[in-house]
Amino acid sequence: MWGYGSVGDLAEDLFPSHTPTLPYAHTKNVHTSIRPHLQTTKTAMPVLRWIGLPLVFAAVLLAAGCDDTGFDPFQESDFNYSIAGFLDGGLDTQFVRVTPVRDSIALAPGALDATVTLEHLASGQKTIWKDSVFSFQAAGEPTPNIAHNFWSDEPLEPLATYRMAVTRSDGAMSWATVTLPDTFPDPIIEGSIIKMRGIERLADVVLTYRIQELIGGKIVTKTTSYLPSVFPMGDQWWVRIDIGADQNEVSLRFFGAPTQILSLKVTVAAAGPDWPDLVAIDDQTLALPNVVSNVEEGIGFLGGIISKTFFWPGFGGDMGR
Repeated sequence: MWGYGSVGDLAEDLFPSHTPTLPYAHTKNVHTSIRPHLQTTKTAMPVLRWIGLPLVFAAVLLAAGCDDTGFDPFQESDFNYSIAGFLDGGLDTQFVRVTPVRDSIALAPGALDATVTLEHLASGQKTIWKDSVFSFQAAGEPTPNIAHNFWSDEPLEPLATYRMAVTRSDGAMSWATVTLPDTFPDPIIEGSIIKMRGIERLADVVLTYRIQELIGGKIVTKTTSYLPSVFPMGDQWWVRIDIGADQNEVSLRFFGAPTQILSLKVTVAAAGPDWPDLVAIDDQTLALPNVVSNVEEGIGFLGGIISKTFFWPGFGGDMGR
């Protein structure tokens, strides 16, 4: 399985190598439409792509720059750390971004004054996570950015509740509690339809294409969330995949040049019971710093998911992981 555990294009900056992305979830007991920038569909919460942090993180981070919210990011507060990521019971390695709430945008290199632990609340078992430092530089930026992604390869248990705590050397803490969903049967592909069952809340259905332009030989990766197209069918979720349309979209980048699909990978993710219902929140409220946060004494969001990834029949192969 792939070694990443946190589910926008914001993701590649925040998690340069370890990053899935997730949307808002479909849930069987919500009947509304998702936000205007997505097509209207039954039972949806807003969607993110699989390659990065969800928009809930973006909302939390961008809130610091909203003058009309009354929130000053450089003012003294009870916020100690930002915790951003996912606990994914479908992966063998988890990564969660931890950042101190500080009076400067730049994060100094070196060790972070933080001890990260994950506690299985039913058993009391605690695991200490390891720090990994990433340096990445966006185009036009004079200096690289530093990010701390804490990780663990301790197995996670479906339906279990966990508490992640980040503790500073002086005892100050931020923490988040999250429950994972149950595991679910492998999705079935029939024709152009993916059929999913045993999922109460659907976090995302993401297709990752590796496509080659045949004239110049350039290879591109295209990631598409099909969550807005998912619909309920009895006790299942169904979604129709238009591989031809996705491939043609890439061909347009090459001015209509012929392309071939080298591989196609599908990721289906179920969300835990505490997944936020962002549809019910208006945009102004969403901009406030802790509206979608489940972090105590801090900001950010820690989600619980279980994902399954498989190749589309006939399009297997090395995704260049």
